[in-house]
Amino acid sequence: MNKFYISTLILFLFFYNPYFAQDSTIVGPGVVYYHDEIIEGGPWNFDILKIDLTNPFLHIESVKANDNLFSFERMSSASKRYDKEGHKVIGAINGDFYNTSTGEPTNIQIVNGQVIYKPIDRVVFALDEFNNPLIDIFNYSAQLILDDNSYSIPNLNQTFSSSSLNLFNSFYGSVSRTPSGTKEITFQPINNWMINDTMMCIVTKSDSTGNTSLPKGFSVISGNKTIAPYLGSVQVGDTIKLLVKVNPSVTKLTQAVGGNVRLVTNGVVNNDNGDRHPRTAVGFSQDSLTLYFVTVDGRQAGWSVGMSYYELGSYMKNKWNVYQGINLDGGGSTTIVVRGEVKNRPSDSGGERSVANGLLLISSAPTGPLAHVLISPRNLYLIKGGSAKFSAKAYDEYYNPLTISGTLNWGCDSKLGTIDATGNLTTTAVSENGYVYVQLDTIKDSVLVLISSVTKIDLTPDPVVLQVGQTQQMTAKAYDAYGNVVQISTNGYAWSVEGNVGSINTTGLFTAENTGEGKIIVKYEDASDTVEVKIGVEQYFILDDYSGGRTYTLSGTKIDLTACAFTIDHSKYVSIPSSGRLDYSLTTGGTSTLNMTSDIPISGTPEAIGVNVYGDGKGHWLRCELKDKNNNKFLLDLTPATPGIDWTNEWKYLEVELANAIASWANPSAVLTFPISITKIYLAETSDTKKDQGSIYFDDLKVHFIATDVENEQGKIVPDKYDLKQNYPNPFNPNTLIEYSVAKTSNIELSVYNVLGEKLDMLINKEHSPGNYKIEWNAGKYSSGIYICKLSAGDISLSRKMQLIK
Repeated sequence: MNKFYISTLILFLFFYNPYFAQDSTIVGPGVVYYHDEIIEGGPWNFDILKIDLTNPFLHIESVKANDNLFSFERMSSASKRYDKEGHKVIGAINGDFYNTSTGEPTNIQIVNGQVIYKPIDRVVFALDEFNNPLIDIFNYSAQLILDDNSYSIPNLNQTFSSSSLNLFNSFYGSVSRTPSGTKEITFQPINNWMINDTMMCIVTKSDSTGNTSLPKGFSVISGNKTIAPYLGSVQVGDTIKLLVKVNPSVTKLTQAVGGNVRLVTNGVVNNDNGDRHPRTAVGFSQDSLTLYFVTVDGRQAGWSVGMSYYELGSYMKNKWNVYQGINLDGGGSTTIVVRGEVKNRPSDSGGERSVANGLLLISSAPTGPLAHVLISPRNLYLIKGGSAKFSAKAYDEYYNPLTISGTLNWGCDSKLGTIDATGNLTTTAVSENGYVYVQLDTIKDSVLVLISSVTKIDLTPDPVVLQVGQTQQMTAKAYDAYGNVVQISTNGYAWSVEGNVGSINTTGLFTAENTGEGKIIVKYEDASDTVEVKIGVEQYFILDDYSGGRTYTLSGTKIDLTACAFTIDHSKYVSIPSSGRLDYSLTTGGTSTLNMTSDIPISGTPEAIGVNVYGDGKGHWLRCELKDKNNNKFLLDLTPATPGIDWTNEWKYLEVELANAIASWANPSAVLTFPISITKIYLAETSDTKKDQGSIYFDDLKVHFIATDVENEQGKIVPDKYDLKQNYPNPFNPNTLIEYSVAKTSNIELSVYNVLGEKLDMLINKEHSPGNYKIEWNAGKYSSGIYICKLSAGDISLSRKMQLIK
């Protein structure tokens, strides 16, 4: 069943989104943690720390993995290392991109006034001694000042150079790794390490042995005696001056980590609407008094799909009033930690990734007596008869966590239901909105529980098209009156089948048993949904007739997104009453892609996908992206790259067999495994000479299913010709399905050959009556390569190439 919602652009007016949920918790003095979830257009899951930079207990610190330039560490581990009384780590996020072999950050890093790595020509997030944030591109210089003479120090924490001065600190390692005979002076500042200010420093060691130790909090200047003879006059106890500049800033910087691009600049959002990934970002308000740590999860279908730069920048500006924002390292690195707990869902299969550096939110507030008890979860919607588990934590006045000593006394409004001594709430069929309460000593807390009912169910896939004997696991998603997703187990629904086409069990697994047409119905109380079922008859089925019943989100790279739109158009169509019109505007500077993103699940094992396209003759490339059962991605060329859409002012039906699907670069060795979903249709252009504007139209997006050994109402389907289908899947390992058609009674020989023409296996050699057939070939004993499947029937000879990849 199509759902009537259409989206042309993501405008991020999230306050008006009916599928929006937000939880908030105070986690420190002047710090609130938020978890946001947005369903429509995504889904997306965000984790945010909102930080009051005016709070006297708070400051930000840059942290290097294990305090070593050449190391990796999880942010949860770094948080634990630095957490101590008077220096509580409230939160942390991962930082800069990095060398995945060595652990070195890509850009500058400043830790408590010490530069540990030099900058490159990319933006940096930094803070000065007064907690003022800034984003800029920096350059670096360092000078040693002796008796009013200034000497440049070009090298920082790099392999020793005999032709210049070198500056080392403890982040480089335990020793300087300089050769014997190198003149080295060890020193520390009289006050604090500081950037953009001349520091008075005391020399604590001066010798020429080389390979000097690098104690924490100290630095070492090294030089060849010939190049830097002046170092020989420096003695222990002398005062020297060191000036480290990071321009163009003139403030005294204390912390910095690098990023790659600005997401928001003076309130203007980055318009790069490219690929969606998990992302980490930092932003701050126009008055620079409020700082935000932001993560959005990605690469996790059904949870969070990630964002482009434009999408995340728009979210930060429109939802949080961010005036300046920067993108940090993302992907599997994206991590946010709150009070020692990883709050987001990292996309790596192994969970949280070890990274090069990050940012810590530090509170110096002392630990005090019990002042707060907080119930979790804070915002809860329950259906009648539902249940929930509540917990509570204890905090002091600064929201430092405390160990609970004593008994938590739980209670709830009688109209809501009942709650036991461990916080388990049970509602009834007549429950109403009410409060849950907890008390520890004299401290109390309460949360409101809203009772709702299921008002809508979405059942997928829609439609279900199978062959006899195949199965399909149905998925139902329920929503309440507030638009929240209601978690109901599959066996909590009532499932039924209309028509003698098959059966469905209590968990929603449908089994196709007879040819024909029917329906699958799911119900929960008064809400229901229905999808059509087609079993065993060759047919085309329309996935979208472009009448406004499916959601498409636009994104892309090297496009003017403000001039792009997807709308329903009634002036041109193949089937009444409408088509989908895509207006595009491609810009120069690299490959342009304009994505129409959706999620269209397809049941069974279709043969081909097709769509009608009304062309504008401008020669752009039209492609389709698929996602299979294993969440691997595949591409289909709806047109060749050249000549692309070369027809003008007329409809043309494009159909591509799924055997031609190409594994994405992200999973190059993947094998297409059914069932599949269409995730996006997109326009691409690689040539800057063809960047232009235009409009194309779509109608009747179809999927083609073939029949195999089934009957319709008139009896056995009789093919009108012999045919050998492309094997599925292809490439494969080690099993693949071979389907063929027989037009009249004849002896069929089906064999497999190698590329040298040697027969390896005879799969079939017997008489067949007219019909459609299939057989599975197991190539487990053969090596990777190209194989030929050949069908022979008298004078008929058909062949197909098959690719085995192990």
